[in-house]
Amino acid sequence: MTMNVDTTICNLNETRLYFTSLGGTGNHYLMQAYNGIYSTTINSFRVYANSMLGWSVSNMLSYASSLAWNLNWFALAQTYQSYTSTTCTYPCPCGSVSSWSLWQYEDAYTLMMNVNTTMCGFNQMPVYFTSIGGINGQYLLQSYTSIYSPTQNSFQTYLRHQLGWNASVLLSYAQTYLWDLNWFGLYY
Repeated sequence: MTMNVDTTICNLNETRLYFTSLGGTGNHYLMQAYNGIYSTTINSFRVYANSMLGWSVSNMLSYASSLAWNLNWFALAQTYQSYTSTTCTYPCPCGSVSSWSLWQYEDAYTLMMNVNTTMCGFNQMPVYFTSIGGINGQYLLQSYTSIYSPTQNSFQTYLRHQLGWNASVLLSYAQTYLWDLNWFGLYY
């Protein structure tokens, strides 16, 4: 299932980092891939979603209608603001893109990325969020929205493929399809 999101209401003056979640009254916990961000522009982006149970597009659209599924999203400029207790007007966000080239082998089927957030100058540990960008194939990726070992200066995340691709194939595709990690941290 494809969702094209029109962001013109935001009057953005540059392409942003986009982040998504899926809401509704039921069964949306069985959906996946809607955090893969495609075709980003100032005015739009695209996401794909599929079912963990292999539902057809017509079944997904039926559930989307009857169970009020909605794509929640927001846009964030890449920011490199360094925060001190006197410069932040809460909430204090900072975000960027970490290059696909930072993916490293974790095990035979997993890549890992250490994300350095020191440029943000957080003076306390933020809550981190991620999405994945690129030009193709993000809809079959998983695990990259899980945050590990967070500190005010860094966090780790992992990347796996739903079809069980080995890590060397994953890394090759990460390079070919530019699977960069969009991230931001936020504290109050």
